[in-house]
Amino acid sequence: MRKPIVLAVSLLIGAAANTAGAACPSGMPDAVSAAYTRTIQLELNIHGYDAGQPDGQPSLKTESAIGAYQQDAKLPVDGCISKGLVDHLQFVLPKVEKGRGSRAKPEVIEVQTLLSRRGYYVGAVDGVAGGQTRAALRRFELGAKIEVSNLIDRTLIDKIKSADPAVRGDKSGR
Repeated sequence: MRKPIVLAVSLLIGAAANTAGAACPSGMPDAVSAAYTRTIQLELNIHGYDAGQPDGQPSLKTESAIGAYQQDAKLPVDGCISKGLVDHLQFVLPKVEKGRGSRAKPEVIEVQTLLSRRGYYVGAVDGVAGGQTRAALRRFELGAKIEVSNLIDRTLIDKIKSADPAVRGDKSGR
């Protein structure tokens, strides 16, 4: 009588171990998973959630940022990388963003977002034009060979948008 109980317990433990590893089933090839991970890290950083360096490598920091975003967006919290999460981050309106205080300026948010997508800015998109934002902007302006401006306005945003798409910073934002 003992063998069936031991077998049943073994099967239950094995099933629990399999579901724990399958909590984030992707079925994606490694290259696709890395691309989704990098995009999610970048977008989470843009939305103000610190997902770490957008390097395409899953980490506890990335998982934690995903969970915080999912909670704020009222999504099921699973911390998983998925195409659905990428779509939510990029296309759902209104945007779910963390850390937007009263000092946040819409033009600065847009500049930070544009520079982040070009690889010049890796900080949180918080709408505050601090040193990191100004340094990223200066690097972009020099790289794009446009006049260095101290004013963040619609004219500057239009210059960034119309700059050659090949003008890109390295992935570290330096």
